[in-house]
Order: sequence, then structure tokens, then C-alpha cells
Amino acid sequence: MRALMIVGTAGHVDHGKTTLIEALTGVNCDRLPEERARGLTIELGFAPWTLPDGRRVSVVDVPGHARFARTMAAGALGMDAVLLVVAADEGWMPQTSEHVATCEVLGVTRAVVALTRADRAIDVETSRRFVRERLDRTRLAGAPIVPVCAPRGEGLDALARAVAALPIDPSADRARPPWLPVDRIFTRPGFGTVVTGSLLAGALRVGDHVELFPARRVLRVRTLHVHGVEVERAEARTRLALNLAGIGADEIARGGVIGAPGGACVGRVLDVELEWLAHHARPLARARALSFGHGPARAEARVTCDRPIAPGGRGTARLHLDRELALAGGARFVLRGPPDRRFGGIAVAARARRRAAAAPRGVRAGRVAAVPSLDALLDEAGARGVEPSTVGPRLGVAALPDGPRRFGEAALDAAARAIVEAARACVASDASARGVALDAPEVRRVGPIAEVALARAVARGELVRDGALVRPADHAPDRAPLDALAASALAAIRAAGLEGPREHDLGRALGASERALGDALARLEAAGAVARALGFVFATQHLGPLARAVAREALARGPLPFGFLKDHAGLSRKHAMPIWTWLDRIGVTRRVGEARAAGPAARAHAN
Repeated sequence: MRALMIVGTAGHVDHGKTTLIEALTGVNCDRLPEERARGLTIELGFAPWTLPDGRRVSVVDVPGHARFARTMAAGALGMDAVLLVVAADEGWMPQTSEHVATCEVLGVTRAVVALTRADRAIDVETSRRFVRERLDRTRLAGAPIVPVCAPRGEGLDALARAVAALPIDPSADRARPPWLPVDRIFTRPGFGTVVTGSLLAGALRVGDHVELFPARRVLRVRTLHVHGVEVERAEARTRLALNLAGIGADEIARGGVIGAPGGACVGRVLDVELEWLAHHARPLARARALSFGHGPARAEARVTCDRPIAPGGRGTARLHLDRELALAGGARFVLRGPPDRRFGGIAVAARARRRAAAAPRGVRAGRVAAVPSLDALLDEAGARGVEPSTVGPRLGVAALPDGPRRFGEAALDAAARAIVEAARACVASDASARGVALDAPEVRRVGPIAEVALARAVARGELVRDGALVRPADHAPDRAPLDALAASALAAIRAAGLEGPREHDLGRALGASERALGDALARLEAAGAVARALGFVFATQHLGPLARAVAREALARGPLPFGFLKDHAGLSRKHAMPIWTWLDRIGVTRRVGEARAAGPAARAHAN
């Protein structure tokens, strides 16, 4: 019993998506009592559907209400085709546009339109024509439109034939390593931990060893179920439940990914190819306060494009997230921001550390699916070099044998010269400077080759490393000004208590340049005196007791609400957010929705 494709619903609230799926499959996807009582889909629902030609389909029923747009986007990831539901008596509505745009940015271009409630429409052909006009402005243009009346069973056979006629070939996805975003976690008596999700690529067998990302835990598959039926093997384009050995349900978060060991990039900084939808009025250069979604995985994001992307165009960009997530090359995602700012793209590579903003990004448009050879990747990488062990995750193919990153001699020499020049320019402008920071724009511009090039310059006696700084070998800095600034900054930070200042506000108050303050805070952070998060800085002497209290409460009470810091320490949301971020970073807590559960380091901090 294997499903050959995944078909998901889309459309405005109360247009009959769930009723239609029940008529087609016999399964009511509203499994929650609240959903059935209110007649409103809240969570994703799933059902098996057998097409007239005998092929099996996994159907994903998504909520239509605007409040659950994120849940809809989670269900849309990995759809082979969309069953767009439009009520004939109401026509195209706001959430219809929202859902179609989400499908577009996730690369879902095959569709069948179910014109529901055809028995209530005054003129079905007029309704069909209006839907066709709106559809032809999108990438779903040309999709068949089938009038149906689900309660009476009218039009259902024609709808099933239209879906069966869609040209879908999942063979390419089955050749890739396994990739399953986790959307549900629960414990089944007698079995243990079970996770569910859509197997978007690859195949899984009972007994396989898989890795949970971003936690990086290797686990064993104990059993597999497809729509309630136990199987020995499952292939891509299947709704799947995995019984995992060696882990508790409370150790897995929704939005994690089950994949091949070593088969994902994990980081907060992503190199991506973005698609800016045609309905936007202006080009996209940068954006903040965005919601990032890759299936059920969620994060806050900001984006900076290499070059402005015109409406309807594509371009490469850097994406910064507020938490670590796992992605593989070719993985699609959605970005949303107010008002009506909706776009998405393809992940090319994830990096835990930033790289040069001017460096070329990963694989060019159109080459992700083709999976270039290692030689082609090396040619394209140039001075960035290539580490063979990262090729698999970056391109979504099986991992290559590990080995050293490769760089050309000319690229190494050019990068070393650039770092030496940056260091000399820094100390020439400020005699008290200890040198240029390794994460300064002048150094980051060199790219990932910087570390190897720096080692070459140090070996030649041209540069000297000083912690997180690098300076010319013939430069002796005056440390007194930096020591005085660090002392003043620490006093101000400690005086602020748990209401730590923003870094730029602190710089203005102390009359310090951004570079000087950054050096001072880096010294204090390296000494363990301060911690920085989301642009704020706090004294660790105040954070330590709070971390102990949070760890003890999380271990004793379970997940803590976001407002716990307000109740416990009187903190506003402005200061609670960076402190929660810091607690997540050091492992005291881990984010579970909007709450925080005890993290892997909670017990150590509690004691």
C-alpha cells in the first residue's frame, strides 16, 4: 500500500474543502472535537484516496481561515498537486488568492479546481468563467475546473478523473536522500514515540538509521505506517508515521526533520534563491520582520538580496533566521510579511557562520534540480571553495566522501592580500585599534576562504591574530582606550539589570563608535561578563540566577509560557524575547510553539 503522490486542498474558509474530501475518501479530516463542533478546520487533516486507475493518493486537508495561513503553508509543502476549492455561489475570495500565492512560491503548479456548491449557483458557467479569469493570472493557469456538489455526489467522478490525468512523476524525488518534516509527535502505548509527516524525498525502511535535525540525533526506525497500515518500506510522496527507537516524544519538536545521517545543512544563515511575486509594486532589496516557513518549521527572518529583485523575478539572497533550522539543497520555503508581502524560494545552502555578502550564492537558478557535478560546483564556487562533505546536503543528493575544502592558489593569495590590506587600513585610521575584526565587512567580503588565507598570511609573518581580531605584525596598539570603554560599558550594562540596553543605544550613551563598542563587547563576552542576543546586551551576573530559576521551573512544571519572564522578573516583551533567545541558545530551554520546555542543559543549570 504505497501512495504515489500527495494532493492537498486549498481555498477560502467554508467553501467545502473538508466536506469534499470526505465525499471523495470517506474520511472526515476534522479529527479534533473543536473542529467538528465549530465546523472549522484548524489542524492539517489526512486521508488516503484511490483514483479510478487504481493509484493511491495521500490527501492533505488544510484550514481555509486567514488565522491559520501558517498551517496551510505547512500542509502545502511537498504537494504534487493542489485541489483548489472555490464555492460556485461565492466565487474567488481573499484566502483563495492567499492559498494560490502560497502554492506558487512552493512550486506547486499542477492543479484541479473543484467548483463546489454548484447546486446553489445561479449560473455555474459564469462562476466557472470568473474563476478561469483569476486563475489565468497565476501559474495554475489552464487547470481544469470541475463543478461538483459533494453532499449529492455530483461531479466527483469527473473530479477524480481530472486528478488522475495530472502528469506527475515522483521518480526523481525517490532517487534523493530521505526527507520528512515532522508535523505531529505523540506516544503510542506499547510502541513509544511516533512522528508523522510527508515523506518528500527518498525511501525509508524498517531498521534504517536516520538523523533528527536540527537536534542532530541518530535514531532507528522501529516500524512504519502509511495511513494506519504497517509497511516494511515507504517511498517519497507518502504520508508516513514512524515509530522511532531511542528518543522520547518530549525530545522532538514540531518542525524538526527526519533525514539521512549528515543529509542536512543546519544553521541560522541561509543562502537562498528568492522568487518575488509579480503582484508586488516595487523590487525587493531587503525585508525584516518576516515569518519563515518550511513545512511545520517556523522562524522569524530577515532577508538581504544580492541585487534588487524585480516583481515576477528571481534572485539570490542571504536569509537570517532567529533560530537554527535544517534544510537541504532544493528545499522550498515560504516567507510572509505584512501587508501582502508573500514570497518564497529554494534553499541552496545553510551556514552557521556568515559569509561575504558579495560572494556568489550556491547554485544558479535552474541548476538545483539538475544537480551539477562536483567539478561544476568547484568552478562556480571559485574563491569560496567546496568541502566535499557539504555537497550532499547543499544539493539534496547522497553525501560525498569527506575531505578537505579545496581552494586554488591564486584565490588564496588574493584573499590573503585583501585581509592584510583591510588590517592596515583599520590601524591607519585609528592608532589605538587592536586590529580588524574577523567578522568585519572587509574580512567577510573575502568569503569562506578567509580562514585559510589568514593562516597563510600569519605563517608569512604579515599578520598577527589577537583573539577575534587580526592586525599587521608591525603594529602595537594602545590598549588603554579600549580597556576604559569596556569598563564603562560593563558598568552601564550591570546597572541596567535584566533590562539590558540595545547595543546601539549603549554606543550613543557612551559616545563610542560602532567598531570600538563592538571590540569592547567582544572582549567582555569572551570574558563571560556579558551576553548578547537580538541586539541587546545583558550582564551575566543577572542572567545566571534567572537561568537557574527558569531551568528549575521548566523541569518541575513542564513547558513555560512566554509570559513567565514577565511574571517572574517583571520583564516587558522587549527584553523577554532576547532573554528567551539566549536561554534557548545555551540549552536551558528549547522552543515548543510559543512556550519553552526544558532544554538539554536545563538540569546542569538547575544544579
